[in-house]
Order: sequence, then C-alpha cells, then structure tokens
Amino acid sequence: MMRRCAFSRSVWIAGALCVPPALAQETGQQFVRGDPDADGDRTITDAIYLLGCFFLGSECPSCSDSADVNDDGSNDITDPVALLSFLFTGGPEPPAPAAACGADPTADALGCATFPRCAPAPDTDTVPTSRGELVVTPIDHASVVLRWDGKTIYLDPVGGAALYEGLPAPDLILVTHTHGDHADAPTIRGVADSETVLAAPAAVAQALAAAGGVGSVEVKVLANGEKATLAGIEVEAVPMYNLTSDRLRYHAKGQGNGYLIDLAGTRVYASGDTEDIPEMRALRDIALAFLCMNLPFTMTPQQAASAALEFKPRVVYPYHYRGQDPQVFKSLVEAGSKDIVVRIRNWY
Repeated sequence: MMRRCAFSRSVWIAGALCVPPALAQETGQQFVRGDPDADGDRTITDAIYLLGCFFLGSECPSCSDSADVNDDGSNDITDPVALLSFLFTGGPEPPAPAAACGADPTADALGCATFPRCAPAPDTDTVPTSRGELVVTPIDHASVVLRWDGKTIYLDPVGGAALYEGLPAPDLILVTHTHGDHADAPTIRGVADSETVLAAPAAVAQALAAAGGVGSVEVKVLANGEKATLAGIEVEAVPMYNLTSDRLRYHAKGQGNGYLIDLAGTRVYASGDTEDIPEMRALRDIALAFLCMNLPFTMTPQQAASAALEFKPRVVYPYHYRGQDPQVFKSLVEAGSKDIVVRIRNWY
C-alpha cells in the first residue's frame, strides 16, 4: 500500500510529497480524505505519518488525494496542520470525501493509486450448496460476508461501512456478543437497509439501542438454543463461552451466541468468541466453520484444532486470530484428518 520516494522516478508537488508521474493520471479511485495511512480512522497518527513522509524520507501515501487534507491540489505542510486543527482545535472537517469512501470531486494534478480500505472486497472463496455456490468474503478480524441464493448475510459487521463498499446490503445480520470488535451500531446503520433483519442475544440488542440504535433494522432477540427463520434463512443460536478459569470473565455462558446457519441443507457454523466447549465438539454435519483463536479472550490454535478434529467440518476458516499463528491450527488439523480443508485468509 505504501512506497518510499524515489527521486529519479518522481516529481515534487509543493516541495513536499513525491508522487510518481503516473499517479496523477489515475482517476476515480475511492478514498477518504485525511486518512493517508488508510487504517480506517482519521487520527493524530495520520498527521505524524505525513510529517514523516515530508521531512524524514519515510514512506509516503500511495493515495496522494487522501493526503490532500485541505483539498488545495497539493501535498505540503498545510495538510497535517489542517488535520490537527480539525482533530484538536475545532477546525473544519476535511472536504469530501471525508465521512465515507468516495472519488475526488475536485480536479487537480494529484491522484490515487490504491486505497485498500475503499476497494471493493473480492469474492475470495466459494462453497458448493444445493442451490448454487456460497460466496465467502472475509472482511476483518471476526467480520465476514456470506452470499447465497440471492441473500447476503453479514456476521459481526464492524469497522465502518467503507469496509463493505461494493457488497450488497445485508438481508440478515448476525451479531454474536457485545464486545466492540463484534457489535458496532454505526457500522450496522451504515450497511443495512430498510429490509435488513438483525439477530442477536438480548445483551447485544440492549447495547445497540444504548448506542443510538440500528435505524429501521428489525431486531430479533435469540437466546442459546432458539431457532428462527429470518429473511428466509434458518438460523439457530448456539452457546459461546469460556471454560478456562482465568478466562471466565471474558465470555459468560448464555450472554453471547454462536450461530448455525442452514442454507438448504448446507450448515455453516460461526463460533463467535468461545473456547472448545462441549456444544461445539458435539456439532455434526457442518459444511463450513469459522473458528476463533486468540488469547486471552478465546482459545488457542491447539484447542481449536482439537475441536475441529472432533466435529469435522468439511471446510474451516480460522478467524479472530490476532496474535496467534493460524498455521499452527492448519498443521494440527491436517495432521489429524485428510478430510478437513483449512482455508487461511488475510483477516488483518
């Protein structure tokens, strides 16, 4: 995403940010103004990043438009100053596109080679079903989008609506529990439409209401063990909780949901945040599973592999694995079974 300045191949704009000549020819790439490090937030780190580019010879943005905070058609010291003014002294918000991804409305000599946070998510994988392919799109951490038979399901959508740019609005949203990396009211409001249905445990429904609600989205509260047909899709809420004594405070039994999704006989399991609980090990006939693994909040790759070898999903994705090595999980599963396909994808 980032590059270092190469003076023999670059031109200077306003004596500051070096931009390859080809960059100025690129138009239409969506971006967020004032987020030059493209991490999804406009913070002081963006200003520091620009100052490093301008004065220390460190990496520069691959999207010059995102660094043009004041939209004056150039990249220079006034851009980090404008951003700091907005963040800390009540200065004006950067001009559009600032609140969400968009193309540059201003004609200038700058350009935008790449801005990954605004790039449409690719269709990375498919799983066969009796009604055509199930398309799996990993988004970030515990967020994933499933598309099947004209329906779109969002699992734990967080991170802002820009992450879901280019994907259909959800027919169904499933939220596992209240932690901020799983439940986020602004993201839900940003991605949903008037036809969206959301299923969640009671604690999540209460937390979302306290955070400003989810607009016109219909909310269906499901407790562990309850089943419902939502947006034409069969869903069952299943337990997710911690077992290890020093992790019990993170996820209490009954407060969150994992989910079983039945797609005309193709069963999908989303673990939520859990350890290798008996209810998981007792699962059967799972075509596709998403298994969490990170400490101290959920389980180790070894625990997840042991559970997978017991309930035997046909395809399994390690997800929610920040700080862990999913290759450990893959190696253990493949050593124990030749019938389970482990798919490691880039969730971070």
